[in-house]
Amino acid sequence: MTVFLEPVIEKKLRRRKPLLPPTLDERMGLLKREIRIPATIDEYFALVQDVEYNIHYSQGQIVSFIEIDEQTKEPMGEVAPLHERVVARLITMLSILLDESNSEFEIYGSNVKVYVDGAMGAYNPDIAVTKGAGFIQSVKPLGRERRTKVIANPYIIVEVLSPSTREFDQTDKLTDYKKLESVEQVIFIDPNKIYTQTFIKKGVNQWLNLDFYSLDDALPIVGKEETIALKDVYKKII
Repeated sequence: MTVFLEPVIEKKLRRRKPLLPPTLDERMGLLKREIRIPATIDEYFALVQDVEYNIHYSQGQIVSFIEIDEQTKEPMGEVAPLHERVVARLITMLSILLDESNSEFEIYGSNVKVYVDGAMGAYNPDIAVTKGAGFIQSVKPLGRERRTKVIANPYIIVEVLSPSTREFDQTDKLTDYKKLESVEQVIFIDPNKIYTQTFIKKGVNQWLNLDFYSLDDALPIVGKEETIALKDVYKKII
């Protein structure tokens, strides 16, 4: 399915200076942890095809983050190694728990965007789990030949928290994720301390919020009797 975005004046779109630099090195050179730029959703999806790092769209703004080392104050790129270790471990654990190879579930990493159509939001969650068919859409920005594949109907969303994106993840993103009818669970994992938070849908506009602070706790996964032990998530990490 192809989603055609709201029309904008193509000449104006082409004349405008680049909203963000194309390379990650250039973005890091700006030395700003967070950048927000007013833009249309069409401009956002056009820019997605021009930059080599992840950018988000929220509340009429293109949003870009980089990690900055708290001690040296030097930019480290988009994510820290510890963050990526937790993401890799969770993908493996979810794949086993959901029996991905023999079920209707599919698991995607952060290079595939989640598109919140009605809220005009587009995000790169660390992990997105889909269930069933019809979850991939094709977005074509005005004036571009190439399309961008997005997930329109995620089932479970996982965000591994970092200092630069924590507030954004737990406010802007969470608000929009909850607007997706397909979403049944949102999970936040902190890689720097034992803290896991999850929201499980219980009905229309009704969500159960659970917070875990101990390695003895277990994270429930919607629709499954089995859980994920936090001691396994944090093994060799905390």
